[in-house]
Amino acid sequence: MAETHNINTLVIGGGQAGMSASYCLKQRDIDHLVLEQSDTIANAWRKRWDSFCLVTPNWQCQLPGHAYEGNDPDGFMLKNEIIDYLESYATKFQLPIQQATKVNHVSLQGHRFRVQTSQQNFLADNIIIATGNYHLPQIPAVAKNLPNHIRQIHSSEYRHPKQFEGENVLLVGTAQSGCQIAEELHAAGNTLYISVGSAPRVNRRYKGRDVIKWLDDMGYYKLTVEENPNGASAAFKTNHCVSGKGGGLDINMRTLAEEGAKLFSRIIKCDGDTCFFANDLIKNLDEADKEANSILSMINKFINENNIDTPADDNIYPSYVPEVSTSLNLSEQLISSIIWCTGFKPDYHWLNIPVLTANGRPIHKNGISSVTGLYFLGLNWQRYWGSGRFYQVGLDAQYICNHILPQD
Repeated sequence: MAETHNINTLVIGGGQAGMSASYCLKQRDIDHLVLEQSDTIANAWRKRWDSFCLVTPNWQCQLPGHAYEGNDPDGFMLKNEIIDYLESYATKFQLPIQQATKVNHVSLQGHRFRVQTSQQNFLADNIIIATGNYHLPQIPAVAKNLPNHIRQIHSSEYRHPKQFEGENVLLVGTAQSGCQIAEELHAAGNTLYISVGSAPRVNRRYKGRDVIKWLDDMGYYKLTVEENPNGASAAFKTNHCVSGKGGGLDINMRTLAEEGAKLFSRIIKCDGDTCFFANDLIKNLDEADKEANSILSMINKFINENNIDTPADDNIYPSYVPEVSTSLNLSEQLISSIIWCTGFKPDYHWLNIPVLTANGRPIHKNGISSVTGLYFLGLNWQRYWGSGRFYQVGLDAQYICNHILPQD
């Protein structure tokens, strides 16, 4: 039987959230260990596609004690730079990360937590679950009705356009991953058929600044989840379409359509070679424009109220209205592959403690669960817009760690 080790705090997950927690715990001399199931730092980022880059500017890379120090604060880190940033963080602060350790089971034992892993067992006074937002790829049930000769992959399996060289491709979902993959395949010359969901969009820049910089100056990122007009539901809102590629670009489905991509609305059914779609494509495009314009209106209000001198708006606002169709025969259009850019679902099957909703999502307030000593970290809108990002995960880590007491 594996030996059981006593420890004050276990951090489950060694990504940016787990490492931020480790930094804050180390600053307070709290005995802890970070458990990472992979054998490398930044494993989740290594799995992203080859040309992946952040959509948030480099100056927002502000892990605690390790703010961005490069010469391109307004640029966007590429995949290898993100990995380097995280690797250097772990090395710089000599964080106690135990790799290749999979957590198999967590349960309560009295007022402590029994943690069984692939390496050893622990009894911990506190648990910080920092496993991120993206666990299991989510693919709609309609995919099961498609014929076997159609290749289907989830966006997590996409690497580069050469996987689909010369193919006609149906891409389903247009949030951050979907819109960026669509942009890349479109540029590579693939004939694209895109199922457009309700994802909003945002302009990359406006009147001389990145829109994110405007929002930061306006105090948007200081809003707590309680102050957000959407409240707790903000955590489940779809991310805006925008790109950091090539120094930062707009992504607009109208533009892709005008350049030859075929747009459809949300996929609702597949029957053999034929897929059927909702009849609200134009509504989805209009709503995306409305969201983008509402953000620009907020910025204009801020500019006027503060008498800020700015250059003129140099954005292009496409008005192209694509043809609407509610069905697509894959064979007739020579479509050989489908990419499901349909997000992820949570997986806490190893957590045998009643702190999850019926659909498996954490129950918490600002990361603090109803069970004393059990915390979550790195979730979308956990406390702030940037809770699940490099920008504000450190603030949440400090908040959580302030609730943890050293052992006597």
